[in-house]
Order: sequence, then C-alpha cells, then structure tokens
Amino acid sequence: MTIAAWHNSKGRTGPEWKAWREERWVIIRGKHIVARVLERGAPQAHDDLPPAPGPASPSATENDEQCMQPTQDLPEAPANPRGGLQDPPCLAVKWHIYTDGAWEPPEEEGQVVMPAGYGVAEFRVQTDTNSPAPTFPLEQLLSHERPSGPRGELTWATAGMVEDDPDAKDFIGAEAQTNNTGELTALYWALKRAKVFAPKRGGTYIWTDSLYAMNMTTGTWLPRKKRCRALVSSLRREWRELQRARPGEVKLRHVRSHIKVPGNELADYLAEMRPGGKSEAARIGLVNTDQLMQRSAQWLQEWLTAAEQTVPQRCRRAAPPDGARAGGASSAATDRGPGSLGDATGEG
Repeated sequence: MTIAAWHNSKGRTGPEWKAWREERWVIIRGKHIVARVLERGAPQAHDDLPPAPGPASPSATENDEQCMQPTQDLPEAPANPRGGLQDPPCLAVKWHIYTDGAWEPPEEEGQVVMPAGYGVAEFRVQTDTNSPAPTFPLEQLLSHERPSGPRGELTWATAGMVEDDPDAKDFIGAEAQTNNTGELTALYWALKRAKVFAPKRGGTYIWTDSLYAMNMTTGTWLPRKKRCRALVSSLRREWRELQRARPGEVKLRHVRSHIKVPGNELADYLAEMRPGGKSEAARIGLVNTDQLMQRSAQWLQEWLTAAEQTVPQRCRRAAPPDGARAGGASSAATDRGPGSLGDATGEG
C-alpha cells in the first residue's frame, strides 16, 4: 500500500495532508515513525501521531564525513530550539586506511600469469602538533595550493600477493589472479585491521579506488563469476562482523585513483611490490613490518617532495617540522608469511 492510499484509508484527505510526499520516516527501536510533516515549509502537528523525535536530517547519510553516529542506544537528548531532539554526539574519525590492488595480464597468450598484488596503508589522525612522529597530509594535493587539512601518522602497512592455493595459510577464497582479486584481498585485510580497534575509540574510514570491491563487500553488487564468490563471501562475513563489533564506526569510501591522494598513492606503491610490479625492487631485503613501514614512509616523503614541485611558488608554504622527517613510523609486528610483508591484523 502506498502512503497516499494509507492516508485515504485513514480519512486523511484534507488539505493538511497535501504534503504527504514531504514526510520523513525514521526507525526508532525497530519501528518506523513519522518524524515530521512539512506543509508550506512549516511543521504540522497531529494528535493521533506518535511524538516526533525530530527531523530526519540527511547528515546520517550524506554528511557523515563530518559526523559518524554510533547505532547503539543513546540517552535521550534535550529538545533543540527548532523542535524535536538533538542529534547524538559525533564520533570523530581517527583512522584512515587506504587499499589498492595491482595486476598486469600477460602480453601474449601462453605467457606465465604473474600474481596480483595488494597493499594497505593505515594513517592515524594526528592532533598533537608537538608529536615527534612524522606526519603526512591526508587530503588531495592540488596544483594551486598546499594542503592545509588534517595530517596523519603512518601506523601500519602490509603488502603481499593474492593467494589462490586452497591449502595455503593465507587463502581467503581467491580462485584467479586478476586486478579485482587484488582489490578484494586488500579490502579484506583492511577490514581485518579495523577489527583490532576497540569500539567507541574513534571512527575509521576505509578508502578504496575500486567501486567493484566496495559494492561487492556491502552487498550492493552480486558477483557474476563463480570464481569470485568465495572471496566475496569472505569479505561480506568480515564486513558483517565488523559492523557488529563497531556499529556505525567504520565506513567504506571511494577515492579516485592517481589524483595525488597520498594514502592512495602509497597503497598503489605497496601493491606494485608484487612480482613484475613497478616497485618490485623495493621489496628486496624487507623481512618484517617495521622495515616495510620505514621504506613506505621514506617513499611517501620522496613522493610528496616531487609532487610539491608542481605547486606554484606563490602557493608554497613552509612545511611543519614533523612533515620534514621520514621513516620511523610506529607500531611493530611480525611478518605474516612468505607471501606478504606485514602482519594482517597488527596483533603480531
């Protein structure tokens, strides 16, 4: 039954119900409740409706970059001047995790198929300007200005190859070496990493440049090929478990690739450490997470220095002291196995 038909069945056909298209419905303790009815821009009161908890603002979906709201029950908030109740307090974003996958198909038929690679880099938002740890900009580098937004400390990284051997320790369901399996594998280990943090300690954004991986994980898209179903199933299981462990605190976000977003560029660098990749030589000599993170911080500082050359002189500003140092990123962990560098969860 449509809303209009429901209104007619209740005898609500008068002029006060002409604005039924402007109703906003919210879920309060499992029940759909009319939050507010707008008629010519003004709220309408109805005695036979439940008390309105307030307008259902689009901030929970469209503007959650500024406000991440936990889904657990919160104490009742006082009324605000505009009517209804105030929104629950915002949960600040504390971690940004960037993921990427890489693979190149054989140039000729019959050539050996090289394995796909994946890379994951985690940054913790740094609010202490006196911290000795090196920090890096988290926003896109534009050609006409220097970044002035938040900065983050590199706290964890991992890189490896997609495992398609069912008997291998790190097998999570991939049945082929493709760019998509690389993207899915990177997102899988990012979800594993996000589960390490305790709830109510801060929000987490997981950034990927693959709409395929993001929509497969959330269930928006369905896999058309059988070879991806097991891997997608593993991702959805991790996503559901993460939502139960940290409800409303972790968000998947899409970032365009190669638009000078430092975290995305670093994840691509890590993914290209695969055999045959552009940064394969950088993998030589790396045996644990500490060495991988030191090399990652060094590369990112060099990349930022090179990218800065494209900024006009009139827009350049002196970088903060902590931005001039590279290497020595925090968090120690053991390696996860011969096929990858860095512990997948950061737990050792």
